[in-house]
Amino acid sequence: MADALTVPGDEEQRSKVERNYEKSIFVGNIPFESTAKDIEQIFSKDFDVVRADIVTRRGLSRGMATVEFSSIEDVEKAIAQFDRTEYQNREIFVRQDHPPPEEKRREPESRSTPAKDDDREPNPEVFVGNLPYSVSWQTLKDEFRSIGSIVRADILTDRSGRSRGYGTVVFRSTADAQAAIDKYNGFELEGRRIEVRFGREKKEAKTKKNSSFTEGVIGGGEPSKTIFVGNLPYITTKADLFDLFETVGRVTRAEIQLEARGRASGNAVVEFEMPELAELAIKNLDNYNYGGRPLLIAYAKYPANVENDEENDEKFADAEMGDE
Repeated sequence: MADALTVPGDEEQRSKVERNYEKSIFVGNIPFESTAKDIEQIFSKDFDVVRADIVTRRGLSRGMATVEFSSIEDVEKAIAQFDRTEYQNREIFVRQDHPPPEEKRREPESRSTPAKDDDREPNPEVFVGNLPYSVSWQTLKDEFRSIGSIVRADILTDRSGRSRGYGTVVFRSTADAQAAIDKYNGFELEGRRIEVRFGREKKEAKTKKNSSFTEGVIGGGEPSKTIFVGNLPYITTKADLFDLFETVGRVTRAEIQLEARGRASGNAVVEFEMPELAELAIKNLDNYNYGGRPLLIAYAKYPANVENDEENDEKFADAEMGDE
């Protein structure tokens, strides 16, 4: 069997079409370095495996896999035997595989022309480039905290969780952001001269607002088909939400929740086709390490039902990795 990580993109797409979903399982939270052969060996000791594939994006593992068996009966047996078991120090989850949705449930990403320098204005977020790959969000935050109060620090990572060599720091005031630029632009950090500048925020980004689907939503609601997702990396997109949560089942709607200035808040709201899928997402993905951050997932709670919920607010605020 070929290692799925070495198969070209069109072959990967073809495998999705040809796979018998009724006879297949989805395996989540596997190590990023695992190969298709590794996954096949887990199940081939007890079942007749037709094929195993690593789920990838742009050639990189997403920490997920699929396994097709020769019989439908093996699917239920494999789930019962391997769901929530440990593999290489990680608790994997196993469920019935599902075909991709018949139509994409995502709006096309905006492809507007990048803003010119005079179309940008300062804000409390600074971009930090040319970082050593060893620098974590905590290292970045610790380095910049001498400037002033920091809301959050992020290191941008690829799908395998490796640093891409740049990140962002969000301060509580524009004055502190400017002070960070004055002090650290050109500063040598672990042998590399870093670049520090204001984040490139377009003026029109301020006009973005939450829809009724995300406005005022928090976690801690009653069981339903809608979940609240907290502690997401700021760079998470709507497409990323579909990619992540459709590993559980069909997603009918997903949106990033925005903060007051129209930027990503690190939270999102996701609606599934059925309440059972929302329950499964909470069970399997709550505290899941996504982009270097443990996700916080709970049933969504809309403003009309929010009363005396300070304890729940503190739970999600305190667990946010970049908060003070």
